[in-house]
Amino acid sequence: MLLYQSEGTTMAHSNYLSGLNTEQREQLERRLLERQGGRCFICDELIDLLLHKGQLDIDHIDPLIKDGLDSENNFALTHAHCNRSKGASNLEVARRLAEFEKLQQEAKKHGQRGADLGDVLEKHGGAKAVLRLRREDDRVELSFAEVGDNTIRTFPLLHDKLSGMDTFFASVPLEYLHHDDRINPRPIGSNIRGLIEEFLSGNPQLHVGLGWWTPEQDGAGPVKVFDGQHKAAAQILLGIRELPVRIFVQPDTNVLLDANTNAGGKLRQVAFDVAIMRHLGSTLYLERINQYRKMRGWRGTTTPSQKKTLSDSSEARAERWPVTSLIANATPSRMTLRTSYGSSLSGPAKEPNARLHTTPLSVRFIRSFFTRKRWILLSMKEWSKGGIPVS
Repeated sequence: MLLYQSEGTTMAHSNYLSGLNTEQREQLERRLLERQGGRCFICDELIDLLLHKGQLDIDHIDPLIKDGLDSENNFALTHAHCNRSKGASNLEVARRLAEFEKLQQEAKKHGQRGADLGDVLEKHGGAKAVLRLRREDDRVELSFAEVGDNTIRTFPLLHDKLSGMDTFFASVPLEYLHHDDRINPRPIGSNIRGLIEEFLSGNPQLHVGLGWWTPEQDGAGPVKVFDGQHKAAAQILLGIRELPVRIFVQPDTNVLLDANTNAGGKLRQVAFDVAIMRHLGSTLYLERINQYRKMRGWRGTTTPSQKKTLSDSSEARAERWPVTSLIANATPSRMTLRTSYGSSLSGPAKEPNARLHTTPLSVRFIRSFFTRKRWILLSMKEWSKGGIPVS
């Protein structure tokens, strides 16, 4: 890293900076600060040349070791703390990570585990428009008119013979992209740093994001992105305004939820931690109960006789009943409850990536277990009254 500390000595080999006298250096600081709108290049907070005197750095935006120029056009003014905290990152990467860290902190203030693609989209003007498309036999036609692009585009419609679903590939403006936190409730992890570095270095995206579209009001609907949020977020933070997406057209979203849950569970294709698996499992269970209730024509809360019918059904036996959906949000911190196609309860909490021993549990066991431990849960009270919450 080639660095100049504004109130002190040159820390590396910038011939340009070392050739400046004190007055010339102060003039350079003022020019850089004006160019940056009075803000730190990394954290985007205000810089005051008087109040921050002695705590400012001048650094190369493109490092000299990456063929960056040792000239004023390649310099940026930063808070010394911001610059020293960025580690080995260049200024562009540090700037994007600082922006993302603010989103993380804001998300946690609102009770989220961390920022997700929805937060990144909102910050960058995304998730504002719904898409209209015309579906023909082997193609779809659409226009991004809400962003001023009235061109009518045609894309081939591809049929997946195994799943029976139809998809197409398109580069979609951010305004039309929405995060699906139902299928993908996972927050963005620390690996976004590596992705930002990869994209900034010019390496291509090898796997496109996945989304789905279903018309809602007046034949229009949002494009919901449910896979590839880390890659999408990294590119958005780097200023990209359109993203390539494979879009499923009017799919069965429960099948997509199933596939995503399996990818993070038994297939271990995605790094879902136990809490995310529990959330996904609970979502699957509640939705399948609601489907079963609709099929039987049941309304309101579940009566004792209906509860017995449901628990005796082949569907319920296959799923080990959805008690996890009632207690998922109240599981004690030292216990780990995981659900996919069967329920399992482990002992003391293990490392997130550790393999858990899986044992199917009955409703009776879970109810007696929590009663024995005298954990009084609102959801269990609802159960004892003969009713479960339904959507």
